[in-house]
This record gives sequence, structure tokens and C-alpha cells, in this order.
Amino acid sequence: MTVRRSSPTRMRLRAAQAVVGIAALVAAGLTAAPASATAPGPVVAQAVAPAVSSLSPARGHEYGGTRVTIRGTGLDSVTAVWFGGYRTGTSLEIVSSTELQVTTPRWGVGPWPVTLESPAGTVAAGTFTYEGTQFLAPTRVLDDPDVRPNERRCFVVPALASLPPTAAVAIINVTAVHPSGPGFATVYLGGLPPGAFPSAATVNFEPGRDVATTSVVNAFTPGGELCYGTGGAEHVGLKVDLVGYSTASIAATDWSYRLLDTRTAGGQVTGPVKPRTVYTIDVAGLQNVPEDATAVLLTVGVVGGGTGNLRVFPAGEAVPTASVVNYAAGVDKSNSTLVGLPESGQVSFWSDTDRDVDVVVDVIGWTRTPPAALHTVTPSRVVDTRPGPAHVGPLDGALPGQQIRSVPLRGVGSVPADATAVVLNVTAIGPAGPGNLRVYADADGSGATRPPGTSWINYIPGRDVPNMVVVDLPENGRVDFYSDTFSGPVDVAVDVLGYLVAG
Repeated sequence: MTVRRSSPTRMRLRAAQAVVGIAALVAAGLTAAPASATAPGPVVAQAVAPAVSSLSPARGHEYGGTRVTIRGTGLDSVTAVWFGGYRTGTSLEIVSSTELQVTTPRWGVGPWPVTLESPAGTVAAGTFTYEGTQFLAPTRVLDDPDVRPNERRCFVVPALASLPPTAAVAIINVTAVHPSGPGFATVYLGGLPPGAFPSAATVNFEPGRDVATTSVVNAFTPGGELCYGTGGAEHVGLKVDLVGYSTASIAATDWSYRLLDTRTAGGQVTGPVKPRTVYTIDVAGLQNVPEDATAVLLTVGVVGGGTGNLRVFPAGEAVPTASVVNYAAGVDKSNSTLVGLPESGQVSFWSDTDRDVDVVVDVIGWTRTPPAALHTVTPSRVVDTRPGPAHVGPLDGALPGQQIRSVPLRGVGSVPADATAVVLNVTAIGPAGPGNLRVYADADGSGATRPPGTSWINYIPGRDVPNMVVVDLPENGRVDFYSDTFSGPVDVAVDVLGYLVAG
């Protein structure tokens, strides 16, 4: 092996360079490392991006509060989690490098992307679907001025196609206009066998007045069809407005089912209903209502009675002071209502009149809701503009035509301070002339938000007209009432049937 040695001249040059270098270090106030030591290089922190293997659960209520577990690797570097456009950090708990937990914030109904934020950037973690009920500005989906009896018509609803894929139920308001005689109209799903027609009615009407009611239908039907038909009157106009949808808290039957008709033998109650007597019927487990349903959506009608009102409430509770249907002699009346189901799965009704009446009950939907979503209550009156002992609430006197009146409902009566929507039974009482009543959220916080172009209740003089109304509660918790008439004032009664509240 050959060893190459440096020449004396080269060695002297290197020694001189070393002396100069040490002198420079001393001048700079530094100490040179021993010749045998190796100086370490700079330490560079390498940020590792997190990776996600699972996100569970992937669904929860729109009001938030769902505890979500995310698993993967590198999760100890996560600083925040995004649900759609909402960044949450305060509820973030780093369990380990392979697991973290976070509580969902309140957000809009529908599927939203979940992303993790870390020093290495943002990483997609999957999708979380917010479930709940979304109320919309009313959209007219049908306006048929002349529907003939026993004729079924079906149409495709483009507005339903625009709902998110998670929408299971569409909430609609159905109005019968200018009927030539007494009768009924039914709005239901397409896909029935030829010649088949539901046995139950969506709305019952009489000549000389427009009648509106709220109902629900499954949002997506075979071919996107919604069908309707009438019976009785020679002709009637029919209007249908889409007012909202639900992804989880409300379920519609395929079409409305007749649960009770006291005129028919063999039912749960046979023969006319006696005045001021409690009748109780089974609901859960019948006509597509599941055994574990927590509430039921009904259309309740009174046939051939005198003047009075019908009260519908959960079985086992005291008879409420608030009514669902107000009726007059010789006039068939109906209204939709939401009734909570107790453990027995039963519903009771009570007729406040001096004459026997027949009662018809149709099932149009049901709820199977966790406690953090839809709550039903025994009907309680929060507004009654009539003077004297009947008066309830902040409105002094009847509602004048073409004027807006605003009422606070959040934190009033059975509506809690954190309620986000209310289910109401609203009745127009003793109108001086024809008109309609619009009930809507005070969206701009002024107490005088401009009314929508569609109504919940259509009325004529001499008739008390109720309807079930579902209204979103804005930040100030107020609901506005607007009577569209030039004929004079109308009294209004408002009963709370239920509410939605954050978990």
C-alpha cells in the first residue's frame, strides 16, 4: 500500500491557515472546537401530515353536539377540525397520535366535508352529514285552477329535485280554492297501482271558502311524481307550496292512511263521539307508524256536528284548553296536528260541544326523534287576541288588515329559550271578510319583516279556520303575523304543539 505524504512546504502553509482561522474565532469571541470533534449541523423539524382511516359517527343533528371520533396517524399534530365552513378547536381532544375526538358545531342540513388543520397543512377526513328539518321560503309547485272529482293527476316536481339527496320528507302546504261544493282533496306519492286511490284526505273543504292545511310527503318518489285528486265537489282549485324538508326528524307514510272513522263499524270507536268525553285510540304499530314512534302527524276531521271544537292530545294527559279543529253546524272541518306519543303509543281526543259528532283521523306521518331534535308538548295557548277572559299574549286587539304584528315566542310558555323552531296551531277567528293569514319568522329583526307571497290560512267571514304552521325562530325569537285583507280585522289564536331545540 502506498502512503502519500505532504511536502514540508504544504505542511507549513496549512499550519499558517489554521493559526489565522483560530485568531479569527478568538476575535469573534468564540472558542474553536477541538480538532478531533465534529460540529453538529442544524436541526430541521419535519412536519408530518396527519392521515385519517375512520370518522365515526358520520351523521348527527344539525344543532351540533355529536361527539365524533377520528382515527389515523399523526393526529397529535392537529390544531383544529373544520366541519364545512366552521372551524372548531375548543372541543378538540387529542387522545393520542392515532385518535382524536371533537364535538360537532351547529351547521346547516346536508353532507359537509370534514378537514383537519395542522402545521403540515389541511387534510381531508371524510364527510359528516347534518340531519334535521329545514324550513324554506314557500315555493309554489302546483296551481291547478280546475280539478274534477275522481280524476287523478300526477306531475313531476322540479323543486323536489333541487333538495339535497339526504332529504327524506318534503313539508307542503295544500290549499283548496273556490270549491263548488263540499268535498276533499288528497295529495300523495306517485307509484300507486292503476285505479288505486288513498282512502284518506289531505284537506276537506266546503263551498265559498278557501281551506289550507299542512302535510308531509316523501321527498323522492318513483319518477319524481306527486299526485293529487279530489272527491265531492264538481270542481275546485288546488295549490301546493313547498315550505321545507326533513332529513331525519320526520318520516312520511307513502300516502295518508285512515286510522279512524267513527261512521264505519268495526273501528276502534264506532258511532258518534259524545260531548266532553275522552276517547283513546291506538296509534303506534298501526298504519305504518312504528312501535317506537315518538310523535304522529295527523289530519283530524269533524263531520256532521254542531258548533264546537275538538282537542287532540297524548293519552294519559289532562284535556288541554287549546283545540285542533273548530267546527260549525252542518260544516265538515279538518286540520293537521302533531301529537306526542306516550309509552302506550295512544292518542286521545275530546269534543267540546253539546251535540254528538263523527270524527275522522288520518295518519300522514310520524317522528322517531332523539331528545335533542323535535319535542312535542301538550297544546298550550300563547296568543289569543280576543278581549276579556280569552285574551292571551302581547297583542292588544284583533289583527288589522295589511299590517304586521310581531310576537316573541322563544322562552314563552312551553317554548324553551334555546328553541330554534316552533310547531303551531294558528286559528283565524271571526274574520270580517275574505283574506289570508301569513305566519313567518321575523328574519331581519325589525319586528316588521316583509311577509312572504304565500299564506298558511285562507279565511272567509263567519268561519274560524285553523292550520298547523311550522316556523323557524330567528335570532330574536320572534314570529310575525300578517293579515292580507281589506275587509277589516281578524282575531288570531296561537297554540304551541311542539318545538325544535339544540342538543
